[in-house]
Amino acid sequence: MEWPSGVARIASQPLLRVALLPVVAGGAWLTDGLLRWLLTGAALVLLPELLPELLPRLRARFGADALARGRRALPLAIVACASVVLLWPLVKGEPPATRDHAIHYFQTRVLLDDLLPEGRLSGWTDRFNHGFPFGEGYPTLGYLWVAFVHVVSFGAIGLRHSYAWGLLGLWSLVSWGAWQLAAAITRDVLTRARIECDHELVAAWAGALAALAWLLDPGASRLGGWNYLMFHGVWAQLLSCALWLAALVWTLRAMEHPSPRRLAIASGCVAGGLLGHPFGLLTWAIGGVAFAIAVVATPPDARSRACRLRTIAVVHVLGLALAAGGLATFFAAAGELGRSPVGWSGLGALAIRLLSGELFEGPWAWASGGFAIGLALALWSGRTAAWMVVLSCVAMLLVGSQDGITVLRLDLLIAAFKNLQFPRFAIGLKPPMFALTGTACACAAAWIHAAIRRNAPADPGLPVNWLRRVIVAVLLAPLVASALERGGLLVHRPVGAVDTLAHSGAEAEEAALASALRDEATATPQMRVAFLRTGMGGGTYPLFSIADAGAAAVLDGHVATVNFEWQITRRSVAVLRRLGVTHVIHDRPLDDTDEALADALVRIGEYGSYTLERFTLAPDTAPRFVIGGGEIHAFERTRDSVRVEVSSPTGGRLTLAQAPSGRWQATLDGEAIETTTASVSSGMDLLAFELDRPLEHAVIELHYLRTRGEVVLPWVSAIALVLALAMLLRGTALAPPTAAIVGPRVRAIAPWIAIGLAVLGVGALARRQASQLATTWQSFAQERYFEHGRGPRSSFVTDLVIRGDLQLEQGERRLCDGLTGKDALVDCDEADHRPHTSFTYADPYLFRCLAFGVAPGDTVTVRLGAAGDEVIAFLARHGGDTRSRQIEWSTGGKRHPLTGRRADFRFLPRDFEGGAVLEVSNTGDDLEDVCLAAARFH
Repeated sequence: MEWPSGVARIASQPLLRVALLPVVAGGAWLTDGLLRWLLTGAALVLLPELLPELLPRLRARFGADALARGRRALPLAIVACASVVLLWPLVKGEPPATRDHAIHYFQTRVLLDDLLPEGRLSGWTDRFNHGFPFGEGYPTLGYLWVAFVHVVSFGAIGLRHSYAWGLLGLWSLVSWGAWQLAAAITRDVLTRARIECDHELVAAWAGALAALAWLLDPGASRLGGWNYLMFHGVWAQLLSCALWLAALVWTLRAMEHPSPRRLAIASGCVAGGLLGHPFGLLTWAIGGVAFAIAVVATPPDARSRACRLRTIAVVHVLGLALAAGGLATFFAAAGELGRSPVGWSGLGALAIRLLSGELFEGPWAWASGGFAIGLALALWSGRTAAWMVVLSCVAMLLVGSQDGITVLRLDLLIAAFKNLQFPRFAIGLKPPMFALTGTACACAAAWIHAAIRRNAPADPGLPVNWLRRVIVAVLLAPLVASALERGGLLVHRPVGAVDTLAHSGAEAEEAALASALRDEATATPQMRVAFLRTGMGGGTYPLFSIADAGAAAVLDGHVATVNFEWQITRRSVAVLRRLGVTHVIHDRPLDDTDEALADALVRIGEYGSYTLERFTLAPDTAPRFVIGGGEIHAFERTRDSVRVEVSSPTGGRLTLAQAPSGRWQATLDGEAIETTTASVSSGMDLLAFELDRPLEHAVIELHYLRTRGEVVLPWVSAIALVLALAMLLRGTALAPPTAAIVGPRVRAIAPWIAIGLAVLGVGALARRQASQLATTWQSFAQERYFEHGRGPRSSFVTDLVIRGDLQLEQGERRLCDGLTGKDALVDCDEADHRPHTSFTYADPYLFRCLAFGVAPGDTVTVRLGAAGDEVIAFLARHGGDTRSRQIEWSTGGKRHPLTGRRADFRFLPRDFEGGAVLEVSNTGDDLEDVCLAAARFH
């Protein structure tokens, strides 16, 4: 069917069509209702008619080469525009002011004001609370990153602008890393698939889709994305992840075309990933192993497997050497991190949720399906880059799942696993996952486009059915118009939410508060501001003002990014005096428990919701006795030492106004003594000494301990840095060796040597796990049952959960029963509550336990081992409300409520002739989960 004659005359005027399209599209945007639908339909009719004519005209006007360059630049332009729009406040130099950003900014200021002028990157500081080891549990690379622009401009650019631009660079680096990985995988897949297309263009679109998927990820608590990384401000781990991604990209480049410069850049990125965050140690290990396996398992390319393995070894060993000095400090202080583990799901549950699109929050369920397809394509391609990314993703899912503890028992190899929040593996998982998603989408589009071109009609002049086009446009117009109108739902908050002081209307209030603090600082030497948080609103931006005023800060409760185990738990007048507090900031009225504190405050001013007050009581920061008495003759303090000269007729307990730490080593008149702790009004613990004899002008000295590794390994890093800098100066490609480094006989026996070493390694790891498991249970039993003669001593034999020697007898009630209430089936899956191996935490160890649900009104009977076994066990809540008293337990007599999180048991053979039996009952109306850990002793 041809166009009607009147329409044909209009359609024959290309300039008229070009002019009509923006008019119609603009009208559709500015109108609403039925008129918007009609104009959208008209635009849909005109657009397919215009594009076939527009492209040849553009090609003739600008040339085919220029048009091709424009097509290749389009993916980058889209990502750049999206980045600028989403991150515009950062582009303007306005830092986010939500959640942890303020404490990050405060610590950056501490680094610049206090540590760098003294030539150090870490160490003890009194600028926060009662002191803490700055930059030791969490390295300071992130603070150097966000302060870089401020430092290199010699302060001409403010620290707040520098902080914002540092975050902008960080988000850009992760987008670049996801792009490069997606492009590399896509090239591998297209090479194997032999699809007729512009491989570089398709690779660019794959990279753009990966970067966009990451930029538009809303995220969730501990799962990365905008919610966790930008709103919560947990970006230090993202820096480690970004540098790890960069290390993967540069290692791939060094494997293809090795040169000293590329090796040095890749090694520097590896070192940065290791120093950015403790999680960097795990991603470093995962990436290195994934690379090695991928090289061995995939066919060699222009360079042999041996050459590529040497490249991987050089990059990771040199990177580890560059980071060795910082890692030594981290390992020396890791024991004082105040963090408990947070479990993720089992590996099976993670895999199913990944395929169903339920693993991560937000509207991007399609990304999970794309990941599964991209994973299959990457494995099918059989190339190193694709396999490396797949292996890294699978390894992070495995190590992050509960199976990493219950099956692999990694906590028995590396004690630091007890501090992990396992869902945070998602932060490192998402960029490579989105890279595989971008590959799947781009390759599918390329295959569809190639198939359409192959099956296109031979006659280009085939008449167009205008009536069919109009019908399709009419049908689609309401949907398209309405979707464009509500397109914001696709990127709803927290995506693009960079909440700054200016955006929230608090800029003037914060500026006034900062000005008041600066005025107070001029009149108050050693100003220390207590920023009250318990019972308050939860905002943190006054820390920006405190930091810029050069004041010290005191925060009660757990402080994220610091995670020091010694916290301020109660803000009594005695605690604040002992801390030397001079001012107080709060945003809600003080309650009745703070009556004494309120009486000691004099208001200076109100700034929005915040009130600044002067603490009028004199500081009480000198050393003093809390038990016994004596006289302090002298008190001297330096950066790494404390000297106290004291006399006491009877001895006693002497305290210093600083936090305890195993890093402080004490001597009394030159002889080593142990330090202890003393509480101040149950609100904080201070470093103390037990003086058990009379003293006359005795000298107590404290020295900040540096381990041998902290002394030696920085020199290793310095030598590695000199080597890396020298390598950066040489960009010449390295030629492959002209002759084999080893002979054919060595190559023949090398696999057997590798197998033998692997067997020996597995055996050593198994012995290490068995030894640590025995230590774990023996320590638990020693503390609870063997000390102070509370019972006969026994030795650990085996873990009953690992051996499978716990037998459950459950009732007939269903765990998820729709008859028990209207919400009984909400988020209730019986598979989650059936007996399965999980883990629980009893300070300071992780324990494997048998988790099971107890239905309302039901009783579960558990038989622990066999008759004649001595069993030590504990029953813990597995999630849920720890204050609930509806779970009761019994060992054959009276029932007891499970109060708190855990109940401990020791079953002796003389008391349980038929074997240990534990009954667990649910007296409430809701399903409850518990976890039982048990071990046999002899």
